[in-house]
Amino acid sequence: MLGESFDGTKAREFGIVSEICEPGDLSATALETAKKLAAKSRSALRATKALLKRDLESLGARIDAEILSFTGQLKTVAAREQLTAFLEKRSADPMKCRD
Repeated sequence: MLGESFDGTKAREFGIVSEICEPGDLSATALETAKKLAAKSRSALRATKALLKRDLESLGARIDAEILSFTGQLKTVAAREQLTAFLEKRSADPMKCRD
């Protein structure tokens, strides 16, 4: 807000970025991050993004929205597969986790 510049380390401290890499590693790092996101449940990612984009509201309203979102996600095929895999001590089937 003050118009002051800051480097990548400071951006990470502020929580603006989650990772810093060397310029030559940028493409590989971005691709690896994209692969991790692509392996996640699409509906869970959409729900998270929607929660992050909500307008400012009271803490209680935010918690209520998160509870509704979370309980909705528990009903998905992806959640069922993740829980079943955990209980059966196996890796989850990635194709079942992409709802």
